[in-house]
Amino acid sequence: MQTQYRDLDEARAAGAIQRGWLPAWLPARTGAITEAHDLDTNRRAARFVLPDGARIEPPGCAPASGRLPSPALALPGWPASLHQDGAAGRYRLYRCADGYAAFDANHGYVWN
Repeated sequence: MQTQYRDLDEARAAGAIQRGWLPAWLPARTGAITEAHDLDTNRRAARFVLPDGARIEPPGCAPASGRLPSPALALPGWPASLHQDGAAGRYRLYRCADGYAAFDANHGYVWN
């Protein structure tokens, strides 16, 4: 199932954070959120626009280098470059207890 939210308030009101489809650490002014989840496999993926100047260090995550796996769920606008050699030069990459996170200057991506 794929859902779009205008902002974090709308996602929160819809229960996307409470259900675990989006991480609780997203900045308050996160916008243009697209998330997908599969209840049968417990897979999830989300992309979002970061607030101006936001630099996220997600809790429970450690910086990663090298290639991260592609998400099991496809989302429109997901950059293929995120999963290619050299991605660490274009994105801040993280391995998390429950999946992965990546950020460029304007966008964030989380998946498991």
